[in-house]
Order: sequence, then structure tokens, then C-alpha cells
Amino acid sequence: MSPEPLDIYDQPPAEPGEAAQRPYLGIFFECCGVYARVYRDERDAEYVGRCPRCMAVIRARVGRNGTTQRIFRAK
Repeated sequence: MSPEPLDIYDQPPAEPGEAAQRPYLGIFFECCGVYARVYRDERDAEYVGRCPRCMAVIRARVGRNGTTQRIFRAK
């Protein structure tokens, strides 16, 4: 049995009857000097997003050796 991947989303699961929030990372895109949220994909394998100005793609994998950090800079 392999270990579970690290889930870097640090919010507790939603209670029954509450709307579940979709996990995200805060990314500062240095290319255009803007901040955006990057949401986790449907498979829960990675966070995928784009710079809102130049459309540069960012990907951050979810893994067992991950981090609890929630805000990042992208070049």
C-alpha cells in the first residue's frame, strides 16, 4: 500500500449541508505583476491556471513531499 499524496489544502472538509470550497493556491505572476487564484484540477493531481494578462500557464503538482505554503510567485 503506497502512502497517500500530501494534500496542501489546509481547510477542513465541509460539514454536511455546507458548500464545499474548491482548493486553490494564490499565485503572484511576476510576468505581469498580477495576483490570481489557481484551482486544483478535477483529478486532484495538480493545480493548473494561467496569468490573467499574458495567459502564461502554471502547474503545481500535489504530492506526498509537498508543502503547506499557500501563496507562491511565478516567473
